[in-house]
Amino acid sequence: MGGMAAMVWALLLLAQCLIVSTSVRAVADQTFTRTGKYKYSDSENEITKRAHVKEVIIQDVLQSEVGGYSQSMLLLNKQENSMGGVSASSTQEVMQILAGYVRYLPIKEWSDGVHFYTTAEVTVDKDATRRKLDEIGAERKRHDDARSQIVKAKQEASEQEKEAWRRKAEAAEAEKRLYQQQAEYEKKRAEDARRAAEAGRVAGQPVYQPALITPRTVPAPGLLMPAVEFIRGGVFTMGSPTDEVNHQSDEGPRHQVRVSDFYMGKYEVTVGEFRKYIEESGELSEAEKAHDTQTWRHGVNGQLRPPSEENHPVMRVSWNDAVAYCKWLSLKTGKSYRLPTEAEWEYACRGGSQTTTPFNTGYNITTSQANYDGNSPYNNNQKGIYRGNTVEVNSFAPNAFGLYNMHGNVWEWCSDFYDANYYAACKAKGVVPNQENTSTGSYRVLRGGSWNYPAEYCRSAYRDYDTPGFRLSYVGFRLVFVP
Repeated sequence: MGGMAAMVWALLLLAQCLIVSTSVRAVADQTFTRTGKYKYSDSENEITKRAHVKEVIIQDVLQSEVGGYSQSMLLLNKQENSMGGVSASSTQEVMQILAGYVRYLPIKEWSDGVHFYTTAEVTVDKDATRRKLDEIGAERKRHDDARSQIVKAKQEASEQEKEAWRRKAEAAEAEKRLYQQQAEYEKKRAEDARRAAEAGRVAGQPVYQPALITPRTVPAPGLLMPAVEFIRGGVFTMGSPTDEVNHQSDEGPRHQVRVSDFYMGKYEVTVGEFRKYIEESGELSEAEKAHDTQTWRHGVNGQLRPPSEENHPVMRVSWNDAVAYCKWLSLKTGKSYRLPTEAEWEYACRGGSQTTTPFNTGYNITTSQANYDGNSPYNNNQKGIYRGNTVEVNSFAPNAFGLYNMHGNVWEWCSDFYDANYYAACKAKGVVPNQENTSTGSYRVLRGGSWNYPAEYCRSAYRDYDTPGFRLSYVGFRLVFVP
């Protein structure tokens, strides 16, 4: 009997809970009667009309009775449609999301030929629906914030790109001004020389002429007598100090070298000049003898160099090719030409015995002053232009000795063997005379950097080296004339 009583008691408690639950649910749900209309076209069927009127009625109930609908869903739908997103109506989305919270029951339907009308009951759990709409609003805000971040990032990237183009344009304009200044400077020097010569003739005095006349104009392609500059000798400090940015161990110890007067090629040997040598001598370059697919005739892109590049520096020439050219030119002209010694090259590059900075332009060099890879400036300075090619040998302003492109454009062969310990031996001797390092070895010296190397390799003291047969699209040479 006791067990039966307990069971009856439990059933009564369960029934009471069900009644309370049903009561709470009944209180939470509210039913609203609304009439909606929709102006339709003749092409729409009954299903479409009913769907549209249903949307109108539910939207009205959600906005007027629940609240939050227009702020969260209607605005959301407008944004998504304008950005190419979903095209379903906002009410359809709400019905999909709020299934179980909103119930729709049509009572009466009719049409007047223009509008389709429906009277329906909409039962809504207002509290649950409002909470769901709040969740939707929060999710949509996160969605909008993410989109805003993307738009902001794109705008910043666009501004950075515009700034990069602006800087490129400024650099190009600065380079153009330098070219103009250089041309005016050359013109003025020529005019001053002409006036000085004319004044000497008028006075009946002998006019001084250097051992070799140095043309003030760009050498014509194939010219046998290359333009040279007289270099007044002196004692200079060769190498770089240990605190120079990017200093290399073989650039020291610094030591004193006495350089005698000499003549240095004003420009790097050009394509046109080297072509003259090949055509007149009947010789072949080492690349041609080896049947390389690319020789001195080809540009950096592997294609045959166009006529517009005849005044660019010749490249893909080995040390052996450069020496052969010097011998041919000496025989052809009756003059004596050779490659510069390493000491002559550095002295000429610096522009004098007093220049101790990394470049003859000072502590930095820009792509408006030399042709190197502007993406890799010196000592974290501002980036410049990467031309991806050589430039004409008379580009940029000359240094104090009137020499062009001692920094960049192409690496230049020197006569010396390379020896990493050579400077230490020179240091021990005190002031040493300019002389070629003739000690035996496997490598010859290269100086000056090139169009595809970072700025640090263009430093006056930087030493590179390779085998005498080495030849690539960034290696050339210039001459020394011996009176």
